[in-house]
Amino acid sequence: MLLLLMRHGIAEELRPNQTDAERVLTEKGKKKTRDAVCGLRVLHPNIDLIATSPKLRAVQTARIAAADFEISEPEIWH
Repeated sequence: MLLLLMRHGIAEELRPNQTDAERVLTEKGKKKTRDAVCGLRVLHPNIDLIATSPKLRAVQTARIAAADFEISEPEIWH
C-alpha cells in the first residue's frame, strides 16, 4: 500500500465571525492545487481513494484532486 499526503491549497485569511473550518481556497490556492495534482499524476497516475478532513479548504482541495484523477467524490473523514 502507498499512502500519499497532500496539504490543502492556499486559503483565505480568517475573517471576523468566521471559523477556521470555513476558510476557502483563494484563486491562487486553486491554481497551485491544480498544478500540484498535475505533477502528482505524473508520478502516480492511479489513485484508489482520496480522503479529506471536513474543513472547507481541505474538501475543495480534495475535489480538485478527485476531478483530475476521475474519482467521483473524496471521502470526508472526521
